[in-house]
Amino acid sequence: MLLNILICVIVGYMFGCLNMAYYYAKFKGDNIFTLGSGNAGATNVARYYGLKTGVMIGVLDGLKMILPLVLVHELFSSSDLLLGITIVSCVAGHIFPFQLGFCGGKGASCLLVAGVYLLPWAVIAEFAALFLILWLALRNYKKAAFATMFCSLPVLWFYMSVTLWICWVVAVWLVVYSHQPKKIKFKVAKNSDEFDQIARLNYQTFVEEIPQHATNQKHSLTDKMHDKNRYIIAKKGGQVIGMVALNEKRPFSLDQKIPNLDDYIPPHYTRLCEVRLLSIKSQFRKGKILAGLIKAICKYVLKNDVECLLISGTTRELKMYRSFGFKPFYQLVGKGGAWYQPMMLEITPEETDKWNH
Repeated sequence: MLLNILICVIVGYMFGCLNMAYYYAKFKGDNIFTLGSGNAGATNVARYYGLKTGVMIGVLDGLKMILPLVLVHELFSSSDLLLGITIVSCVAGHIFPFQLGFCGGKGASCLLVAGVYLLPWAVIAEFAALFLILWLALRNYKKAAFATMFCSLPVLWFYMSVTLWICWVVAVWLVVYSHQPKKIKFKVAKNSDEFDQIARLNYQTFVEEIPQHATNQKHSLTDKMHDKNRYIIAKKGGQVIGMVALNEKRPFSLDQKIPNLDDYIPPHYTRLCEVRLLSIKSQFRKGKILAGLIKAICKYVLKNDVECLLISGTTRELKMYRSFGFKPFYQLVGKGGAWYQPMMLEITPEETDKWNH
């Protein structure tokens, strides 16, 4: 029996990991985590590519639930326990796909199709009618869907075995959990997907918003010092929503902009670090992303005994940089529409004590 359970867990989870939204966006040359809400699901596909495409992705997500259920039904003669485990595993795979860093969709379409597969058509019609009534009353399909889902639980008690009903409740909990607001994590970028998103965010900020570089068809901009940079990113779910690059290896970007840069830096500083490419997606700029990135920079400075920070601060945000303690030390550099102020922040004992507290 344990072997059968293990087979169902593996089969259900592996089918669930086939994230159609991600692979469709990749086929179109996009990264689903950088589009719309950043969620790898049919709803986000519908927002970006259109309703027809979103419906198609939803149907494909449903098929990946049908296939393992049919397989388990044929192998194990409709065992309610094994069917329930397969449903939970498939929903979990859709929400937490291993190959996408455990950031997937929200599992609603998988759960819906599992219900269609298991329940009599009369019951499905009743739930559909309830959803329609709630949608007309609430004018919000998500609220109507959640209300229908919760109302279904006591009804399904009469149509399912206790084992299958418990598994169904677990699957419902996973779907509800996946719809909770994603926590924002601050971390060092490590994998190719994160670097790809960094390049796209770099393009959005320093090509489309600040015209510092020329446009390109890929809508992606890899920094010229990419191999030397350590990127600290803010990540919400699978979406990179903010970043900053740190570099301690000369030559700096400022070395190319300022002749004899060392003449402007106190000679007793030997541990310098250049901070560049501070960028936050526009819809998140009013939140705590900037504070989180600044805190991450402080931790890096204290851990690595950095003595002086250098930046090329955009003239649009000079007030903000001054509030952090940065001071100008050279004239403006750049070009029309993209002017920058070279600034430095000396990490004095007073500054270190402030950051430690």
